[in-house]
Amino acid sequence: MHLDHFAIVVSDLKKSKNFYQKIFKTRVLAEREIADEKFAKIMDFPEFSGKFAVLALPFSEIRIELLQFITHAPAPQKSELNHAGFRHFAIRVDDADAIFREIEATKLAEFIAPPKNNGLGKKMCYFRGPDREIWEIAEYL
Repeated sequence: MHLDHFAIVVSDLKKSKNFYQKIFKTRVLAEREIADEKFAKIMDFPEFSGKFAVLALPFSEIRIELLQFITHAPAPQKSELNHAGFRHFAIRVDDADAIFREIEATKLAEFIAPPKNNGLGKKMCYFRGPDREIWEIAEYL
C-alpha cells in the first residue's frame, strides 16, 4: 500500500496549474471539465460541474489532483493552523535554502518564514499556495 495522490479544491484551475508547474515543475497528465452523474454522486452535489486536472510531480509517483467547482461552489474558508483536520503538505529536499530561493524568485508563493533549523534534525519553512494551502519544505540534517 502507498499514497497515490492528494486532491485540492481550488478557486481558479488555471492559476493553480501555473503555480504548481512553476513551483514544483509538474506536468499535466489529464485535464477536463466534469458534469456527469457519477462524479456528482461522489461529490454529493446533484448539479455538480467542475474543472479537473491531474499533475505529475517530477520527484515522486504521487499525483496532485486539482478541482475547481463551477456550480454549487462551497464558500471559501480560511485555513487556520490550530483547527482540527488537514494541516499541510510537506516535500523533502536536499537543500532547503536553495529551494526557498528558487520558489521565492517566482513571486508566486507567500512564505511564512525562511528556512530554519527546528532543533530536531530538520531545517524547514512553510509557504502558501494560491488558495492558501500550506506547504512545508523539509531538509533532514
